Amino acid sequence: MNALMMLWPLVMGSAVTMALIHLSNWLHDRKLLEHLLLAVAAGSVAAFGVIELLMMRTTDIPLYLRLHLAGHVASLSYLLSVVWFARLYLGHRGVVVPVLLSLARMVVLLLEAVLPYGVNFREIKALSPVEFLGVPMMLPEVVPWSLSRAAEASALFCGFYVIALALLAWRAGRHRRACVAAASVGLLVLFAMANSILIHTGTLRIPYMLSFAFLCVIAPMGLDMSAAVARAAALGRQLRARELEREELRREVEHIARVSTMGQLSASIAHELNQPLAAILTNAQAGRRLLLEPEPRVAEVVSILDDIVADDKRAGDVIRRLRAMVEKRHTVEVESIPVHELVADAERLAQGLIARSGIAVSLDLDPRQPCIRAGRVEMQQALLNLLLNAIEALGGNPEGKRRLSVRTELEGSTVRIRVRDNGPGIPADAFGEIFRPFFTTKPRGLGMGLPICRTICEAHGGTLNAANHPDGGAEFVIAMPSAPPA
Repeated sequence: MNALMMLWPLVMGSAVTMALIHLSNWLHDRKLLEHLLLAVAAGSVAAFGVIELLMMRTTDIPLYLRLHLAGHVASLSYLLSVVWFARLYLGHRGVVVPVLLSLARMVVLLLEAVLPYGVNFREIKALSPVEFLGVPMMLPEVVPWSLSRAAEASALFCGFYVIALALLAWRAGRHRRACVAAASVGLLVLFAMANSILIHTGTLRIPYMLSFAFLCVIAPMGLDMSAAVARAAALGRQLRARELEREELRREVEHIARVSTMGQLSASIAHELNQPLAAILTNAQAGRRLLLEPEPRVAEVVSILDDIVADDKRAGDVIRRLRAMVEKRHTVEVESIPVHELVADAERLAQGLIARSGIAVSLDLDPRQPCIRAGRVEMQQALLNLLLNAIEALGGNPEGKRRLSVRTELEGSTVRIRVRDNGPGIPADAFGEIFRPFFTTKPRGLGMGLPICRTICEAHGGTLNAANHPDGGAEFVIAMPSAPPA
């Protein structure tokens, strides 16, 4: 195959590849209309390349005219895609000129369809064999027509419009895109128009080679758009990596806060563990004495062993809850959790400190036992932190007048957990700051407890808010979307 004839398949293959790339980009994000327009333009170039090859091979004038009409359809599709693409690519908002250019090209297509020899020729006398750059082909012997100038002018105006947009873009500071658009459209004006005029006037008998110019116009802009997509994808990966780093840092802070909370509860935990362990020791000693008697009381020993098993499970539960709170977690295990279980677990962990502080606790749990979908340990951490804050706030109240209440309620599709104390309440000047990291009203506080609690709630689709209760004290409210039971 002659080197010249190899160029058309190369152009068509490049155009189809370009069309598929930009169509894929648009299918991935339907808002990227520039890529859809480029895909249409590239597809039009591929179609035009096929039409040019067929026109060089046909010996039938009616078939040549039908192919010429098909070329005008591909030209219309191409020029309108480029015009509307340039409007988006160069950031222009006006639509009047693109609409007028679109109408003009449609009129050209209509004339091409209704006139005997189309809009470009008054007459085609014959299709005769010609050798062009060593390649034999069939080219028309034409009678020129002045109406052809109008059709060429409409295409020329499309080029001028894009160049005008490029100048406006340059003035607006978009220099790179302005240069790409102006240079590529300049190729169309210089080459494509010269090729068309020489053919339509019969000055030179050469084949249509518009597909080469058309591809040269869209290729630079397409490459620039592809580069922009690649840059956006790289930026997206960087943002995702930073988001993962931030999430890992948040988990580290939550873990440190849980360990710190366990430090505050160390005496309470020791007391809670000491009770079942002491009971196990007492029961074991009693069982040993019964077994050493001359007539062992087996039934009583069995009962004692049952008590030992129960106490062992109780101690195991304490250790399990403690381990769950302090272990380092890399993922949040989301599940459907009954809210009354969260409240009971948090209250049990703080029970020793509550008893030692002389606080009266009341639990008002919704009998419908609503559930939320969240990480059990994370929500337990948030709730426990609110309980510890309330216990600390009640330290200034006289003994016998320290009250803490936890109430759960289901309102529509929202589950609320209200933690209220009758302490001094939240200072008026601290309302806007208590959820800000590192803000604290405590002498030895870090100022991270409440921000972490709110972050946990928001990460699970909920909220955490605070207010002073009309009857005194502070009230913190966790609101979470309800979930079906597991």
